[in-house]
Amino acid sequence: MQIRYSKIFIIQNDIPSANEAVFDRTENVREYIEAITTELTNNSVTRQYCFDEQYETANNDVIFIVTKINALCSVPDEDERKVEIAEELKNYIESRPAQRLSSIEKEFNDNHPQLNPIPKGVLIIAETINEEGGCKLILAKADYAEFMEEQSGDKKLGLPTKKKIYKAISIEYVLNNHNYDISNILVCDTSNRDAKYWWRSFLELKELRTNELNTINAYKAIKEKVISPIRKDHKTDFINLFNFNLAYFSSNDDFNIDEYIQKIRDYIPVDHNLNKESLINKLHTLPETEKFDRTFQKQPTSISDRMRRQIVRLADNLDLSIKGQIENLQNVIKADLDNQGNKIVVIYSDEGYEHFIRNQQ
Repeated sequence: MQIRYSKIFIIQNDIPSANEAVFDRTENVREYIEAITTELTNNSVTRQYCFDEQYETANNDVIFIVTKINALCSVPDEDERKVEIAEELKNYIESRPAQRLSSIEKEFNDNHPQLNPIPKGVLIIAETINEEGGCKLILAKADYAEFMEEQSGDKKLGLPTKKKIYKAISIEYVLNNHNYDISNILVCDTSNRDAKYWWRSFLELKELRTNELNTINAYKAIKEKVISPIRKDHKTDFINLFNFNLAYFSSNDDFNIDEYIQKIRDYIPVDHNLNKESLINKLHTLPETEKFDRTFQKQPTSISDRMRRQIVRLADNLDLSIKGQIENLQNVIKADLDNQGNKIVVIYSDEGYEHFIRNQQ
């Protein structure tokens, strides 16, 4: 990945105002921007968006910026037009998107005094190109106080590498018949606050898929592509994972594919022959192949499935009925041998103990 263009603008949202940040040691600042673009590329807390056709400002700004960046890259370094194009681009970003973000943040803070204010920050604008020629325009918001106390750019002081960004957008684009077509927009938000001011007001985006559609697509894909294929050879694990998946999507919190994968890693199979890595490998690719975002707010009412009951025959006229997901099942029900070598099933249950101890008295 090559960074063909990068600028940092200080966003003052109390005045409001925006101006370019100037550093003495630009090579270290460039390393910082490279770290940010890499983090955004690898971040799983992303969601797909598209420009809202009701608005034009942000879309026009993006087209102008990528047009000027490509013009800048096509001009030789010795050509005096390069300086003119660079200055025109810098002035445009400073007076248009950077200034607009500053005003939007001030308006948000003024209208929401009950909330913690949006902190001052820096707007990072960069353009990258990969080995295949794919281009991305990246806009990222980073913390102001942490950044400004090291604005010399001197690496021995340290740039804010631990807390690089908390909001960012990656816009993939291609040149098509002298026009720039936007092919993919990913928004990353690592903060807990409502980010509509960022993606709706500033970037004028709308979600490509609703939370409801994401929930339906993700639940169905995991059930059909990951869990159902193990049904024939690993029946007990199939029921356990089916019920776990249903319980997971029945909670009204956020879906995150990496967190879900970790839960599968933590699952202890009943059948030791179950290949968990095969399940995990499938999960990694599902968001792209089955069209759902890597993170979204789950909508439990979109799921119509019910928990599957598991009936285990213990003896004539004696069955063990497992009616739903049991957390850490392996610590609740265990198979063992007693001192005489008899096969036994041990169930840890205070309620069951009280019931059977009364019957023995």
